[in-house]
Amino acid sequence: MAARLTIHYTLVDGTTAEVKVLPAAIMAWERKYKTKVSKLADGIGMEDMMFLAWEAARFAGRNVPSTFDDFAAQVEQIGEPEAEPVDPTNGEASATS
Repeated sequence: MAARLTIHYTLVDGTTAEVKVLPAAIMAWERKYKTKVSKLADGIGMEDMMFLAWEAARFAGRNVPSTFDDFAAQVEQIGEPEAEPVDPTNGEASATS
């Protein structure tokens, strides 16, 4: 997995978070689902994304439920963070050397 994976989620109570998925979280996912990270190239399922977000949040020391199913029940929305649009009239966005 060459690219870094960042997952953004919103809980039913309105809490939002963005977590970076570190190699330890990916290993936990591989062990639980008995697969390899290369399988993610075929697409990531909802349960996969939720599990990776939960593990990444735990590794980051976030206050999340101790069981995956309890975490999943609290997630209202999940996905990769949206890139902010670049304003072409903003000089900072297109700095020249």
